[in-house]
Amino acid sequence: MRKLVLFLTMVFMAAGMLCAAELTDVADSFDENNPFDFNLNVYYKNTHEFVDIKREYNTVPKTYADENDNLYYTTESRRVETLEYKGNPEARFLRELMLAAEIGLYHDLSLLIDVPIVLRDAYKLILENYDLDNAGNAVPRPYSLVENNLFPDAGDLYYNHFGVGDLAIGVQWAPFCQERGKDVFSWLVGFKMTSPTATIATPKTMNERVDVNGDPGTALADTIRQTGKTGNVGKGLFVFDLRSAVSKRYDVAEPYFQVLASLSTPSANSIVERSRHEFSFNFGTDLIALEDIEKGHKIFFRLDLAMQYTTRGNAYNYITDARWVYEGIDPDSAASYGWTLPAGTDKYRHLLPMEDPFFTTAGLFKMNFKIYKYVQFGGYASVGYRHKHYLTAAKEDMSGGGDHEPGFIPGIDSESTPWIGPSAVDSRSGGRLLSEANIIVGWGAYLSLLF
Repeated sequence: MRKLVLFLTMVFMAAGMLCAAELTDVADSFDENNPFDFNLNVYYKNTHEFVDIKREYNTVPKTYADENDNLYYTTESRRVETLEYKGNPEARFLRELMLAAEIGLYHDLSLLIDVPIVLRDAYKLILENYDLDNAGNAVPRPYSLVENNLFPDAGDLYYNHFGVGDLAIGVQWAPFCQERGKDVFSWLVGFKMTSPTATIATPKTMNERVDVNGDPGTALADTIRQTGKTGNVGKGLFVFDLRSAVSKRYDVAEPYFQVLASLSTPSANSIVERSRHEFSFNFGTDLIALEDIEKGHKIFFRLDLAMQYTTRGNAYNYITDARWVYEGIDPDSAASYGWTLPAGTDKYRHLLPMEDPFFTTAGLFKMNFKIYKYVQFGGYASVGYRHKHYLTAAKEDMSGGGDHEPGFIPGIDSESTPWIGPSAVDSRSGGRLLSEANIIVGWGAYLSLLF
């Protein structure tokens, strides 16, 4: 082990002057040789989400008889899961550009401004689920929500949202900085508020019954296509992010630890009634491969492991668009699927599904290259896993007053789901949906101009 440390020390060039880790670095101003700091960052990020979706049923008890017609065994009712959708190849693809500015206010206190630009936010759950047979007829693919008739007239629900997102403004402060005191650690605390400045993304008025190819006799006739505007990417939430990070430089390595809390509350126009909160912590280290303070050159890598807990609440998830696809469809059609359209105001009808809490674990590798003193760039790759949880889990009112949880749909959210059986009633669609084998893959690049 000592030989390995000695080898790394010889390969990497340790600096005579220490710099804060990436997570605890902050723009500062009014220093003796640095009267003003301004950093402009451009991040290009891609996120791919792969998921299998299962549906939950209750089986019906059955009584069997022997050859003499004597009853001898009755099965117990039990809850079972069936695979309804298998990633094809992904359920969601998010591509975004983040413009972030950091302005040094006084010493190690800075102002943050983030402007997200969503280039493509595509929920591809029911994308191209039809194949053509030898005769040219449309045939549903296996493991598609179209094949299993989960929602009325599901059609092709490939919605591509895009536009400028919600604006965020915050501050961060480093009360201790290892650059100023070589024997202390670096500690940073930050606060950021995101305001609902963008138009809210919603499935409302995004669906219409149309004839795709002008021939009512084909399998694709009278399907559902998007007709509303998809240039809406806002969440309709006020989000308050709190974070604290600590790091300490040891030769070529600078380990760190960070905790974050993201608390949100709906705005007046939000389609969310119960917002979600996120709590996470991550730890890792920066590894410095090259550092020349005089010339401003630096090459360093970052290894990180993060764990996040997301609370229960309304969410725009994989099945949101399919869930509300019956916009304008006759209620009797939906009733034949074992559930009825929610009554009430237009706002209530378009509330988002109630998603259960879940944990997410992710690892990240990042490369950073600093050229001279004013330009830094790099790229990253990450992979994460989200544990199994319900996508539709709103609770129905148990008091008999009919006051269900926000977004509740009978037959989709209720634990009293339909049975699996030979009759039409037993085998009707319905049941709570579960997200399983959820893999999140991310990659991207960034460019920073340091003034």
